[in-house]
Amino acid sequence: MTKQEISEQLTNFKAEMDSLILKINAFETALQRINEEDVIAKYKNDYCKGEQYYFDLQGNIDYITAGESDAFEKQSNPYSNYLTEELAEQAKKLRDFNDKLLAFKYCYDRDYKPVFSGDYDNRAYFVHYDSDDGEYICGWESIYDRNTVYFSSEEIAQKCCDWLNSFKEEI
Repeated sequence: MTKQEISEQLTNFKAEMDSLILKINAFETALQRINEEDVIAKYKNDYCKGEQYYFDLQGNIDYITAGESDAFEKQSNPYSNYLTEELAEQAKKLRDFNDKLLAFKYCYDRDYKPVFSGDYDNRAYFVHYDSDDGEYICGWESIYDRNTVYFSSEEIAQKCCDWLNSFKEEI
């Protein structure tokens, strides 16, 4: 290969490298923009407008009319207020269900902490609502850690289901 050919090849490699560097920079800029995007901007914007629903000391849904002093950034836990009554009602159902699961766990399986290893023989049992049948049933997991309360055995989880189903009108 001649000196001229090597020089041309190096020039071509440099041009390709410069092009790749521009693409990398554009990608990094786009990624930075995505990371800086405020994904709950609408919630923050609407936070001090209208009404905010919350749980009172008895666990009932109540509301206040928000003002400018109630800005999202000024609150110690701004996620404990709900911007619609429907969201507050949904939160109340989730909270009531979770509270009952934790009370049951305290009585029957207090020390159990699941280990998610992917080993199907190492199962963690949980309770969920089957809307088709209108009852609480248990399931199990060995890989994924869902945001729920886990029990060490199917028998304990089933006992919890039976307990929840005994007063399902309230839940």
